[in-house]
Amino acid sequence: MGTWNKQTLCAIGAAIALAGCSAKQADPQPGEAGGQPNGTEQQAGGFIVDTTPVKLTLFFDMTFGPEDNQQNFILDPLKAKYPHITLDIIKRAKGSYLEDLMAQGRTPDIIYNWNGEMPSYADKELLFDLEPLAKTLRFDLGRFDPAPIEAIRATTGGTELYGLPFESGGMATFYNKDLFDKFGVAYPKDGMTWDEMIEIAKKVSRTEDGKVYRGLSADVVDRMAMSLSQLPVDGRTNKASVQTDGWKRAFETAKTIWSLPNNAPDKLNDTGQRSFLVDKTLAMDPTNNILYTSAQYFHPKNGLNWDLVQYPSFTGQPNVSGALTPSVFLITKTSKHKESAMQVLDVVTSLEVQRKIVREQGRMTPLADKQLQQQLGQDVDYLKDKNMKAFLLSQPAQPKQYSPFNTSSNVILRKKFEEFFNGKDVNSALREAEEQINLDIAKQLSAIGK
Repeated sequence: MGTWNKQTLCAIGAAIALAGCSAKQADPQPGEAGGQPNGTEQQAGGFIVDTTPVKLTLFFDMTFGPEDNQQNFILDPLKAKYPHITLDIIKRAKGSYLEDLMAQGRTPDIIYNWNGEMPSYADKELLFDLEPLAKTLRFDLGRFDPAPIEAIRATTGGTELYGLPFESGGMATFYNKDLFDKFGVAYPKDGMTWDEMIEIAKKVSRTEDGKVYRGLSADVVDRMAMSLSQLPVDGRTNKASVQTDGWKRAFETAKTIWSLPNNAPDKLNDTGQRSFLVDKTLAMDPTNNILYTSAQYFHPKNGLNWDLVQYPSFTGQPNVSGALTPSVFLITKTSKHKESAMQVLDVVTSLEVQRKIVREQGRMTPLADKQLQQQLGQDVDYLKDKNMKAFLLSQPAQPKQYSPFNTSSNVILRKKFEEFFNGKDVNSALREAEEQINLDIAKQLSAIGK
């Protein structure tokens, strides 16, 4: 869920589970999961490290951000801390999808993606619970904020921890100060509801000199629904779950926004980010953290006079944004070098690397370090005077179990939203969406012999 050409979203009690993660465990025999082969050492803090030279494969199943990120946040710090590890990075592309790699006998040791895609790895029997290995190696899981850990656990519906978060995500409302100044309207504030932002949007949605200025984007309707803990498919049953009050509320709110005079987008279920960043005709864009993926547009040379406020909440649940959608590093079940792979995860989640992504790119850290969380963008000149605390003001919505069919189901949902927007009754639209999603899931399962 990211810029307009992508798309980044998630039990309780993880804090209790994490409390004992650094406790000393009996060491298994070499060759067992977590076993200590020759060449091990114990670092400060207790983390047991295998120093045997090894080559690992890391697969980027989604973009890792700007091109130099892998060098700055993975390769260089890995070489400095664990020089015995050589890392071969493969990016998702035609001919090198995960299915291609597996068919070629090149299943990666580590995979990078967001938590919502984790159920697809369960079908491929690649998920591996990191917690027992972390205990054996005395890897400190207690340094993580419980919220992204809970989101990762909830994604697959169990207590297992199949990945570690690299960043937490985060949401805010970006706004164009020049448009508010142009029309003499006060800027939005932290703590607003969707209803309050709609009222502001009415004042800045205008047409002047033949140019349309839109007040507010509804983003994509499924992202809005995540603030209400709504997903299109029940992850426990793989059955559609859209005939709910939450989905109805999301549909109706999005329609209200896009029905405002002069506020209709060129295309429904458009994120609005191009209108905001490039065309500069959108006044308010509530969305996920796009500061690092779209850094060139936020730079002053782009001419966008912007700031941000807290992501809007629904009336009745103040200060609640969408569910956390952390990016995740997973160690595959098939890897023969799980201990060494854990060292790679130690690097990317280290305080040193996390300090860089927070301060240099404005990414939200999954670490529990409150001081670090407050340092968003502090090494970026043009972010220092921005309301960066807006990302920290909301609580994430309750995480839910994901289904591998969510992505294809969202396509159906968005189509049904368009029909609702153009006049179809909301209950009919959601009922038809549920029927079509279930038929589509059945067809996909049949195609793979399930």
